[in-house]
Amino acid sequence: MEQVYPQSGRSLKPRATLVFLAFAAIAVALLWQDHSAHLLGIIPWLFLLACPLAHVFMHRGHGAQRQQPSAQRPSTDTEG
Repeated sequence: MEQVYPQSGRSLKPRATLVFLAFAAIAVALLWQDHSAHLLGIIPWLFLLACPLAHVFMHRGHGAQRQQPSAQRPSTDTEG
C-alpha cells in the first residue's frame, strides 16, 4: 500500500545545506588543528607559484593583441 504524505511546502534542501556546511566547518577545523604547520609552510611556495601564473594570465600571451592598420594608428610625429 502506498503512503501519501501531505505537502508541507518546505523543502529539505536548506536543511541539508546547513548540515553539510556544519560538517564541512568541523572538518576544516580539525584539519587546521592537525595540519596547520604543514599548510603554513606551503604559503611561500604558493606565492612563488602565483607569480608566473599571474604573468601568463595578465599578459594574455603578448602576441594576442591585434595590430591596427597604419591608417588608423595615431601619428607619433612631433613636427608641428
